[in-house]
Amino acid sequence: MDSSSTVAVTEATVKDTLGEQMASIEGRIKRLVHESQGATSSSGTGTIANPPTIGAKVQALRKVQQQIVEKEVKLYLTTHAMEVEFQSEFRECYDALAQILSGSADPQSLVESEATPNDRADQGRGVAGFWLTVLKASMLDHLIEEADEPALQKLKDIRCTLKPEPTPGFVLEFHFEPNGFFTNEVLTKEYFLRCAPDPLKPSMFNGFEIFHCAGCRIDWKEGQNLIEQSESDREDAAGASFFSFFEPERVAPGETDPEIAVALLECDFQYGYYIREKIIPRAVSLFLREIDNAKEACDNCACQRCMYKHFFDSALDSTTLDDQEERLDQVERSSSQERPQQRDSGVDI
Repeated sequence: MDSSSTVAVTEATVKDTLGEQMASIEGRIKRLVHESQGATSSSGTGTIANPPTIGAKVQALRKVQQQIVEKEVKLYLTTHAMEVEFQSEFRECYDALAQILSGSADPQSLVESEATPNDRADQGRGVAGFWLTVLKASMLDHLIEEADEPALQKLKDIRCTLKPEPTPGFVLEFHFEPNGFFTNEVLTKEYFLRCAPDPLKPSMFNGFEIFHCAGCRIDWKEGQNLIEQSESDREDAAGASFFSFFEPERVAPGETDPEIAVALLECDFQYGYYIREKIIPRAVSLFLREIDNAKEACDNCACQRCMYKHFFDSALDSTTLDDQEERLDQVERSSSQERPQQRDSGVDI
C-alpha cells in the first residue's frame, strides 16, 4: 500500500470525486424533472409528480455504488491478509540487514566480490549509528532533538509486525542496545485499523483507516528522562523529545480542543504509516542519501514537516484557542505556497 497520500488529502480527494459524481448525477436528474415541470406548467396543464422511473434510477445508482464499496472492502481485507502471510518473506531480509548492521554476519556472503584487506579488518564492527542516520535523513528529522541523539545512537533495529483479522493493525518495534537512558530493550507503538464504510457516508470509504494507537511506558533511568528534560527546557529547545512519540497518550493532558486532538492523532498516524511504508523498507536508501528528504516530506507529509510539532507545542503551551488557530492558519498558508499541488497517487490503507 502507498503511504504517500496522507489521511487529510485522501479524504478530500474521495469527497471531491465520488461525492461530486453522485451530486452531478442527481443534479442532472433534478434539472430534468424541473424542466419537465416547467414545460408542463407553461402549457397550462399544471405540474406533474416526479416520474417513478427517476427515483428508481437514483436507487439503482446507489445500489451499484454500494456494491462497489463492498467489493473494495473485500479487496482491502484480502490484500491485508496476503501482506500478513507474506511478512515472513520480508523478515528474512530484515534479519539479514540486522546481522550486517550488528557485525554478526559476513557481508561478503551476500555479494559477489572478494573482500579487500580493509574489508577483512573491518569484520565484526557492524555499522554504528545506522538507524539514527536513517531517521535524520527522513522527514522525521525535525522531531529529533540534540539531546535525543545519544539514545538513538543505541537504536539497533526497527521492525513492523502486521496483525491479522479480526483485529487488524500493525506494531512498530524500536530495538535498543543497553544504554544509559532507559532499561527497555524494545519500545513499541501499536496502531489499530478498521475497514468498514460509514453507513451514512459510504462514498467516503477509502480502505483501512487508523482509529486508535497505543504507545508504551519507557522505564527511564534516574535523571535521564528526555521527555521531562525537553519540557523543562521548552523556552530554549525547539520542541518535544523524539521519545514523546512512544507516550501512551499523545494528546497532552488537559487538552480539550477536539480540533487540536484530531490534528495530533492524524499526524501521529501519518508518521506511523511513514515508518512502516518508507523508513523500514527503504532504510538503506535513506542511509545512503539516495532519497531526497525534501521530496519525501512534500510527497508524504500533509503537515509539510512542521504542523505536527506546531500542534504538539500548541497543546502544551498555555496559549488561547485564537492564538492556536492563527498559528495553524500561518502553517497552512506557508505549506500551500511552498508545496506544489499533487494528485492522489494511489490506494492508501
